[in-house]
Amino acid sequence: VSQTVKKKTSYSLNNNVSSKLKEQLLPTNLDNQLRVKEFVRLREDDVVDFLQYVTKYLLSKDFVLREDYSLLDILDVQQVNELRKVLAQGFAENETLVKISKNIVEKVKPGASEFLDEEARSMLIARTETVRATNEALIDKFDDQGVEVVEWFASPDACPICEEHDGEQYTIGEASGVLPWHSACRCSFIPIRS
Repeated sequence: VSQTVKKKTSYSLNNNVSSKLKEQLLPTNLDNQLRVKEFVRLREDDVVDFLQYVTKYLLSKDFVLREDYSLLDILDVQQVNELRKVLAQGFAENETLVKISKNIVEKVKPGASEFLDEEARSMLIARTETVRATNEALIDKFDDQGVEVVEWFASPDACPICEEHDGEQYTIGEASGVLPWHSACRCSFIPIRS
């Protein structure tokens, strides 16, 4: 799949954001506006359907064992199972990252790392794993809808590396496991519909 021209974009991940705020977040470039609208376009039944895809991913072995690393490198089996529950509950109840992070501290108990205290580490895990679960669920859902190509959609505050990837296109098979690109990455994929 050929790369598209790199573009800086803005978007809202929260479908409950007021329409006035959405208008403020939408970029002025018409092409980018179409990308954003495609990204935030979710009906209520899509949200319920999407939660099923997230749950399916959280219960899969891919949640624990990945090509580049394993959650078992940083957590034990009991902690991984608790993390699954915390994330599934967070998605089902539309919890904030702060709430999910607090639940990780209380239920997963990841402890501190060499550079982060337990609260900061829990927030990093919450952000990274919610983005991972969301993207894997999106890829699975897009695949079921017959979408063959997705586009990297960099967050407004993306790092320089992710900004370079913004607009790149991947087949559904290539996209799985790509995002998050790094810890605390907030990028996502949007479908390219023909």
